Amino acid sequence: MQALVGGESGGYHLVEDANIPVPRPGSMLVRVHAVGLNPRDAKIVDFSKAPGSLGGCDFAGVVEKVGEGVTRFKQGDRVLAVTFGSDASEKTKGAFAEFALAEEDISCHIPEAFSFTQACSIGLSMATAGLALFHAPGLELLMRGGTGEAVLVSGGATATGTMATQLLKMAGYTPIVTCSPASNALCESYGAVACFDYHSPACGADIRVYTDNSLRYVLDCVTDATTMKSCYEAIGSSGGSYIALETIATTVKYTRRDIRADWFLADAILGDGVHMTGTYGRPPSPEHRQFGKHLFALTEIWLREGRIRHHPLEIQSGGLANIPAIVDDLKLGKVHGKKLLQRRRDAPVLTNSRKNKMTVSALPRQDVEFVTLDGLTLRGWLFPAKQRGPAMIMSPGFNMPKDAILPDIAKWFQEHGITCLLYDPRGIGASDGEPRNDIDARQQAEHLHDAVTWFKENPLVDDTKIALWGLCFGGNVTLAAAAFDKRVSAAISVAPLIDSTGNPARRQPILELAMHDRASRLEGEEPMYLPYVNEDGSIPNGLQLAAEMMPALQRLGIPVENRISVQTYYKSLSWNILNVVKYISPTPAMMVTPEFDVSCPTKEQLECFEHMNEPKELDILKGKGHLDWVFGDVESILNRQLDFLKRRMNF
Repeated sequence: MQALVGGESGGYHLVEDANIPVPRPGSMLVRVHAVGLNPRDAKIVDFSKAPGSLGGCDFAGVVEKVGEGVTRFKQGDRVLAVTFGSDASEKTKGAFAEFALAEEDISCHIPEAFSFTQACSIGLSMATAGLALFHAPGLELLMRGGTGEAVLVSGGATATGTMATQLLKMAGYTPIVTCSPASNALCESYGAVACFDYHSPACGADIRVYTDNSLRYVLDCVTDATTMKSCYEAIGSSGGSYIALETIATTVKYTRRDIRADWFLADAILGDGVHMTGTYGRPPSPEHRQFGKHLFALTEIWLREGRIRHHPLEIQSGGLANIPAIVDDLKLGKVHGKKLLQRRRDAPVLTNSRKNKMTVSALPRQDVEFVTLDGLTLRGWLFPAKQRGPAMIMSPGFNMPKDAILPDIAKWFQEHGITCLLYDPRGIGASDGEPRNDIDARQQAEHLHDAVTWFKENPLVDDTKIALWGLCFGGNVTLAAAAFDKRVSAAISVAPLIDSTGNPARRQPILELAMHDRASRLEGEEPMYLPYVNEDGSIPNGLQLAAEMMPALQRLGIPVENRISVQTYYKSLSWNILNVVKYISPTPAMMVTPEFDVSCPTKEQLECFEHMNEPKELDILKGKGHLDWVFGDVESILNRQLDFLKRRMNF
């Protein structure tokens, strides 16, 4: 897998061949969709200098595999978690990778209303603020039933500051903060009752006046000598407690003996100690782990009920490779007032479609078209083999034109003696059909029947050896067409989308929109559309693709329109491929299933395979996700498919 690891002399380095971690008892393997970047990521990588260890803390993704004893989560669950990378004692801890390990009790289910990018901003700020406020050596406040007493958060506009403010408000305290005047509105929106300008030389004195000389508790999220001095000045004459997120200045610490001053590391929440030298090292603490378990159980409830919000976000693109540059900005103090997030880069084939180990054909390609039973003209490309023989019709993914991913694969099969047809589905690309981008699985399967009829007349095609091949949504359509068209001699379904009905919570709003669309179109209005892919990688009915999907396709010049008709989702509700696949037999079928498919969940693909009758074959792509199998040794994958076709179609 791709990962960012610590180098011999510090810093993060991108590697392509890191081992996928194996979940221990009580932990889970998560396919990472988004990571959060924090000041800790910039500090720790040079301080700890743990070469070869994964970096990063905050992440969100989908559970791929659970370890022994895990009961709260299952494969396919959306999850947010925090870990603590750059750990020399356990190098597989870390978030900056395609896969990360999450501890069951320091993780939360992601609410339906949260995207992965929003979710990955929660973990570390919650762990830090929770420990600082409610556990030793922090302020040890009560988690509920506060008396309204004022608590100062120095650095109220930081990610930890906004989280601490919300927790204090929920617990019944009165949060007051220091920040720049430009951040007053932000801090107040998270619950701050009063804001004080940390630039002001009188900041500490002003707070003491405001609190009537009674302030006892301070959390310093900035932690330098200046902020510590100001916090000391704010604490009332009876003394109190000061907790910091970094080592504290002894020149200030002992200026007041009536203040208990300490600092802590959020790493301690895992309970297994902090394995660093010198001041930063910490012994194991089961009490911290027990508190963390309680805190994250509450966090899941708070998120579900909408009682806490994430910090303002700045979403970066570029995948793991871009993180070292962002870390450099953190080191230089160029990031203020926002939580930086890095979305997982989409399948590498979409960012550089030629970075694969596959030799493709130099044989010609022809523009072709054919007419369907419902009178549409569908247009595509024919990849003719050198001589008459077997043939194959290929179907692209959901809302995808023929240009996306498949041409190189068609050329490969062409070079190996198979004439291939690849065309734009109805309403997409060069093909006819209105409304545009109106996707109907049943109709696409019927058009495959018409493609077979047209293909049979080609002099290069042996009409007793015609196969179907489909990817993702095209894999679903391929299975359906093979079930009903016995002119088809074999079918290959790659990473098929099985359940396209989406999230139940979004079903009713989409159906209401679909009915409104039908009514308005009867009155002459244009069809209604929704985005194909939202900014966070989700699609309107709740399925999850990848946030980089559209930018990657655009960079490659692949003409994908980022829209889908509302009626597409209405039609998807009446389509269930599981009711159809039992009819594929006796046509031989091969399902090619990535082991860690998130977009089209592996579990659903395997369930579909179980519904199929013999003859059938299953090829599990070990360690691969939905599309990243195209990045790497594609030839070995295609050779297995070619072997299947040769055996089943006798050529």
